[in-house]
Parts: sequence; structure tokens; C-alpha cells
Amino acid sequence: MNNKNTINENYEIKNNNRSYSLNNNSYNFKKYKEVLVKEEEVNYNCSDINNITELAQSITTKVFGLKNIGNTWFINSSLQILIHTPIFIRNFLKDISEIKPSNDTVAYQFYIFIMNINNSNKKIFSPLNLISAFLKICNIFSLGEQSDSQRFYRNLATIFDKEFWHLNTCINEIFKGELTNITEYNCPNPFCGPKQKTIVQQSFYDLILQVPENESTVNNLLDLTFIRQIIKSSKKCKCKKNLEICRLSKIKLNEYLSINIQRGKIETRTLKNTLIQIDNLYNENQLYEPYAINFHPGTMDYGHYYSYIKLDDPGSGKDGKWICFNDENATPIEDYPNSSTTVFNISYKKIIHN
Repeated sequence: MNNKNTINENYEIKNNNRSYSLNNNSYNFKKYKEVLVKEEEVNYNCSDINNITELAQSITTKVFGLKNIGNTWFINSSLQILIHTPIFIRNFLKDISEIKPSNDTVAYQFYIFIMNINNSNKKIFSPLNLISAFLKICNIFSLGEQSDSQRFYRNLATIFDKEFWHLNTCINEIFKGELTNITEYNCPNPFCGPKQKTIVQQSFYDLILQVPENESTVNNLLDLTFIRQIIKSSKKCKCKKNLEICRLSKIKLNEYLSINIQRGKIETRTLKNTLIQIDNLYNENQLYEPYAINFHPGTMDYGHYYSYIKLDDPGSGKDGKWICFNDENATPIEDYPNSSTTVFNISYKKIIHN
């Protein structure tokens, strides 16, 4: 029987319409796992990190694939986006060199993983040890069972936050945002004035947007989310008039914004070139451009995940190339899938105005 510190090693790998049942009694699986662990068990001293900016640039401009270890495509797609977010890797290296987490932490295994990527010319890497460390802490996931890529991302962010003693800059100062929902009950009679006001604040690592039945754009969804709504209430004021409910949402963002699309059709043809504008908590218009898109053809119970990511090309003066990261494959792209392919998540970075 599995407990929170046990990894479920009875699972099934599905690839190219073929299924491979693997378990602890499988010689091939044992051999496969031993090889992977042997390849990845290379120790790097967190105290010896030098030239963090150059190291981060070296890591985030590499193009490589990730092994699918039993329906782990939802993890692979999220890891590719994080690894190819330069400011995240730069701040992660800074945090880990200062805090020096123990070898059994997820943060340390992530550090070993990205250092292996940086110091090798291989084109495909296995995230087995990283995933194993993650599953030992986060037992709501099971190896071999598909889950939600954003659910993995949120839990990984939470783990980093705890392992870095809530002082980390790699997650909180980059991705963490704050949503403020304001609800007011007002009487239309100007002599009565406002009656009640509630303010609810919540932090988030990704902003969830509900998609209507008709195909929409991200900007339209943001307009629907942050528009001031006035609704007639059945509650009565002392003056016998019906109260009005006014709802308004404001947002406070950092350098990056991750938007989780809740089941619906998003226009994909112009997505990679479409900026979004957000009126933030301080009434300042902020512009964000997309740099990563997570696709999920299928349903919540089955399907596949892969990502399109725009790689930074510092110093070249040119826009970076868009790459499709699909498990072991990493290939340049020109166009997006057709509109029938579900956009699951879009990652944006702020455009700095001069």
C-alpha cells in the first residue's frame, strides 16, 4: 500500500497508440530506471555557482526534449516553460546559492536537473529524479496517472515557496499576483448612499479565466473579468427601492502572468503576436506579450500536453524563435494548430516601456 513517501511504480506508458505495462517485477523497467538514475546522479555544489546571469542564459537558450515517464507529458510541458523563463532560472540560481537546500528537497533536484541540461550535449533528458522528489512531497499525484499541468505548476510553486523559507524570488517576485474583488450594495436613491462594501483579496500563481460558449480572445476574456458589473438585487433599501450590486475586480501583477483557460475555444491564429493590456490595481495600464502557450488536445481525463515557447535571443537584436516542445521532440514552428486544438494555458511577460 502506498503512502505519501512512496512512488507508485505500477503504471502504463502510452505512446504512439501503444501501451506498455510496467511494474516492479519488470526487468526492463528496473534496468531502465537504474540507467536513468545513474545518468542523473551528478552532484553540484550550490555554493560554487558563479556568473549566474551567464549560466541562466546558457540554460534557457538550450533546445531539448524530455522523456515521457508514464503519462508525464503534463509535467514535461510545464517544466519546459519554467526552464525557458530566463528571469525564473536566474532568480532560482540566486536563491539556491544563498539558501542551499538539502539534497532531498525538490528545489535541489530541480537544480541538479537544470545543471545536467547545461553541462551536457544530449538532446533528450529524463526528469525522473525530479518527479520522484516531487511525488514524495505531493501525494495527490501518482506516476502514470494524467493530471492537470497547471495543478502541477501550482503545487511546484508552493513547494519552492516552502523550501526557500518563503523568501524566494524565483516564484513570488515573478509569477505571484493578487486579485482584489470588490462588492458594493448601493441604493439608486442618491440620498441613501452606499449601504455595504466587501473586499476580498486572494493571491494566485495563475489567473483563471472562464471562456464563454462562443470562440473568444484573451483580451475579450480580460474585459469580461475586470469590467464593472451592476446587477439589480432583490434586497430592499429603507426607502423601498431595490439595492444595486456593483462588482469590480482589480489585479496586481509582477513581471510575468500565467493565464489558465477554463475549457473553451480561444482564437489561435494571432495568439503569438497579440499583446494584452491590463488595468492594474494602481490604475496603470500594463502591456504583456505571450512567450509560452500550453496546448491540451483531449479532455480532463485523457489527452496530451505540449508547449510552444518563444526562446529569448539576447544580444542578437532579433525576436527569439518559437519552438514546439512535445515530450522528446523539440522543433521550430511557424504556425499554430487549428482552432479545434484547446489552449490550456498562456504565459505572458511584461513589456518594459522606455
